[in-house]
Amino acid sequence: ERTRRIDEADRQRERVLFALDAAAMGTWDWDIPTDTVRWSDNLERIHGLPPGTFTGNFRSYEQEIHPEDRARVLGSLRQALAVDTPHDEDYRIVAPDGTVRWVMGKGRVERDAAGVPVRMTGVCMDITPRKTIQAENSRLLKESTRLLAQEEALRDKLTQLTDGSRALLTTLDADSVVSEVLALAARVIPADAYAVWRREGDVWKVAGSIGLSARYVSIALPADQGHYKFDAP
Repeated sequence: ERTRRIDEADRQRERVLFALDAAAMGTWDWDIPTDTVRWSDNLERIHGLPPGTFTGNFRSYEQEIHPEDRARVLGSLRQALAVDTPHDEDYRIVAPDGTVRWVMGKGRVERDAAGVPVRMTGVCMDITPRKTIQAENSRLLKESTRLLAQEEALRDKLTQLTDGSRALLTTLDADSVVSEVLALAARVIPADAYAVWRREGDVWKVAGSIGLSARYVSIALPADQGHYKFDAP
């Protein structure tokens, strides 16, 4: 009967280990008074360590945590030891070869009769694929939001151009056309200043403007110089 129970326990252990491997999950056990940590074999693999190379002290585990996440993870562990809150954190680990992985760490504290923390046990699961998908989804969401905002801005500009064209078509004198063009430009095109130039005889003059100094508006450009980008009204 004892042999049968041992065999059954071995089979149960193998099933548990198989389930942990399939889930990319490992177990850990922290003996607090001695400050030693025991990892399951597959946890070394998750951390990118060769089998049997984990030294078993808490400092070694601490060094595995990504520097940007270390303070948060250690803070969660201290909080769990102090007030029995669950240790439950997603964080990054850095393998000796520089590979960065995301893991989910969960743990619970065991106390002695006096209430002093003596042990902490838990699991650690590789969640890198999930985090990769989340990051890609976040990127796609930001890109979609940007494109939608861009489309909305273009649609708004098209509406303004349509309304502006209607106003221009119903304008009967040149000065009113200049005012409508300036108003439309200011609505559609972000700029520091706007101007409409009009040819008068042999010179180009500012027929209307927004945001320009009086000195600039008073400038007249000779029309016989061919380096201007415009040569007709």
